Amino acid sequence: MAKILMVDDSPDILLVLRATFENAGHDVIATENPKEVLGLVNEHQPEAMVLDVMMPGVTGWDVLRELRQQPQHEAIPVVMLSALSDVSDRIKGLRGGADDYQVKPFDPDELLARVEVLLNRKTISASQAVPVATPDRLPLAEAIRKLERHFMHQEQLDDVSLGRYEVVDLLGSGAMGTVFRGWDPKLQRSVALKTIRFDADHLDRKVQVHRLLEEAVANARLQHQNIVTVYDYGDEDNAAFIAMELVEGTTLEGYLTDHNRVPAHRLIPLAAAMARGLAVAHANDLVHRDVKPGNVLLGFDSCIKVTDFGISEFISKASRPETIFGTPGYLAPECLEGGKATEQSDLFALGVVLYEAATGKHPFIEKTWRKTLHRTMTFEPPALGKIVPEVPRGAAEVIAHLLQKREADRPENAQQVADAFEDIAAEQTMTWSLDNEEAPPTRPRRRRESTRSQHLPLHSFSLQPA
Repeated sequence: MAKILMVDDSPDILLVLRATFENAGHDVIATENPKEVLGLVNEHQPEAMVLDVMMPGVTGWDVLRELRQQPQHEAIPVVMLSALSDVSDRIKGLRGGADDYQVKPFDPDELLARVEVLLNRKTISASQAVPVATPDRLPLAEAIRKLERHFMHQEQLDDVSLGRYEVVDLLGSGAMGTVFRGWDPKLQRSVALKTIRFDADHLDRKVQVHRLLEEAVANARLQHQNIVTVYDYGDEDNAAFIAMELVEGTTLEGYLTDHNRVPAHRLIPLAAAMARGLAVAHANDLVHRDVKPGNVLLGFDSCIKVTDFGISEFISKASRPETIFGTPGYLAPECLEGGKATEQSDLFALGVVLYEAATGKHPFIEKTWRKTLHRTMTFEPPALGKIVPEVPRGAAEVIAHLLQKREADRPENAQQVADAFEDIAAEQTMTWSLDNEEAPPTRPRRRRESTRSQHLPLHSFSLQPA
């Protein structure tokens, strides 16, 4: 197993950590003295570190900063351990080079899992490392503009980097920005790099970049198998990007483009995974606001991950009050009436996605967004069981429950929905899988223009027929 260096001024915490990690088969080096850390790193060459923040004399920030300045140690995964839980403290840790941030009091088994995830990713990335030419270090704003010009004209990418990340290839584009395949030379792993484009008529770029950082930090704390992990963030001259987990596969939107619908035996595990991801976000007071097939990633390793948590929330907060933000056809009725998006709004969108995936037909989308919004408010989709009888009755009832027009008539929370779908999947032995043949690794395609997120003028919508 791995060699782990533990640094904490509390002997009791070190005792617990040593027992937890050694029971898992790891070799632990522990110290209460932060001044010994660099000497121990040079002597033992640990494969990962757990580093306390608040220590007498030398803080964890000081140790981390000095560690990252040494090229031979800059790739060691470091989990910061601290009682400081404010966003500003987590930002400081991530910007200082930490790979994860665990707040005290903590669960030792969860900390063990976090460290092992970092170790596994480092091992996999090292085995798959592909040499990439050293990119030109352009200013971030200029690099993003250059990449977008390449995308618009479908030209071959030159050597360009976003921060320390080397851009390898274009993955796709959406309403919020463009996504590139990148390479992190420090941690020797592939990443997804998302640049965020903003509408200058609606948003103050300075405010926007600041809010994006807050949302990136909020997203980074969502450590769950059904949520895409955010690794890093960069900003410079009113330009910004997010570095996040790269999922090799396709989106649910791409899958539906190729196959029209999801078979019933796969629909239920898909539904459970999406609901689990939403439940974790909601437990952390984060509403997605833009749940749709394009924001669900399906990996060749059979993973299902919801992405873009929080991005639309902060954009909507910076928008004009007379606009609503989201994707027509997935917006809940209360949002169309000018109400605040809530967990229940996410559940409505989940119901729309599952109905569309089951039937191959969207229940609300029309030729114009005005007609789509009107249909969302007034149309009751046919019972799922009548269209796709092979969908289990219990699952069809849950989806119908999600599609209720009134918030109070929908399920109480996402965890309740996840539990219901998981029970059905277990009872009928349903599992999810995705073969390479089913989703060739091509760039994402947009099935409909109306599946793009939009700012919509609230005053122009009414319940009168469009």
